[in-house]
Amino acid sequence: MYLIIRRKSDFLRVFILFMTVSYASAGLYAGGSSNGYGDVSSFDPVLDTVTLSTSAGLFLLGKIVQNNKPAVTKGEITGLNRDDIFYIDRQFMADFSPAPDLASDITEYTSLAMPLLPALGAFVNLNYKEVFSITVEYAESLMYSLGVKNLLKGMIKRFRPYAYYAGGNNGYFSPEYLAAENSETAMSFPSGHTTAAFTGAVFAGMIFDRYFPDSPLRIPVWITAITAASATGILRVLSGNHYVTDVVSGAVIGSFFGFIVPYMHDPGF
Repeated sequence: MYLIIRRKSDFLRVFILFMTVSYASAGLYAGGSSNGYGDVSSFDPVLDTVTLSTSAGLFLLGKIVQNNKPAVTKGEITGLNRDDIFYIDRQFMADFSPAPDLASDITEYTSLAMPLLPALGAFVNLNYKEVFSITVEYAESLMYSLGVKNLLKGMIKRFRPYAYYAGGNNGYFSPEYLAAENSETAMSFPSGHTTAAFTGAVFAGMIFDRYFPDSPLRIPVWITAITAASATGILRVLSGNHYVTDVVSGAVIGSFFGFIVPYMHDPGF
């Protein structure tokens, strides 16, 4: 089983590397047909003081609520009934599977890394002000989206799909193990991986649009970013960690904050 996982993950790493290099190349070579890094200024001391403080506060509050979520018991896990699950979620739920679980980590990290590539392009062009601006905006987007995600996970008690298989003979985890995990077993909603992935993907597309609005590479950049984020959501369902509605909700949260923060910083806003 371990060798199979390694082979699948090696294939995914090559695929993700190809996507990332393609995106990086787009960011470094698109300037000839677009505005480029020298013509845009996005940092606003007043706006960023507000957004940094509120996003950091939301992120901190979310972590506190999530960390204080009550533990689950073995009795709760053994008493779970699949008939109580929303119909659409029930059709696609699965027990835990390590291969897609590992693959979802890779696609998530890829999506999270994509916004750093426009910053790399600005660095190569010696525009350190925009490196700083992109980094600050990305931090704000992530703290907002992850803060909302953490709050919801802390307040909503929804058992992960694999918990419904724990009482059977073929379940990947035992009820005792899941109870020992405490509240993590009941933090299915929303998907954190998907929230983070879509924050990174949409933010990356928005930043590319800002600096290279006329580039013919805009569409390929968006396709690359959304593909990696969407793969993350699909893999979280296949791995048994989440339901369809978990990943859809995570995609909405991540997309909103990946869009709204750079939109507010756009000079034309």
